[in-house]
Amino acid sequence: PADITGGARFGYVTVADNRAFVYPDYSTWMLSVAKQVVGLTFSLQLTDTSMTHSECTNGDRCAVKLTLKVAKGF
Repeated sequence: PADITGGARFGYVTVADNRAFVYPDYSTWMLSVAKQVVGLTFSLQLTDTSMTHSECTNGDRCAVKLTLKVAKGF
């Protein structure tokens, strides 16, 4: 339908030494849709982790994100 593709990903990260890496085991997920228009691929992705803001040692890297990507193969 309209040449739109969808994608999903779920992952679970097990941290061997939680004290050394300062964060707990956590899950990640991503939902995406993509469409090719005039030789460009437009992709919209929604990603998040199960970590709370206080568990995340990388600031906002663990927060929910909406990303628009534009790619051209050559």
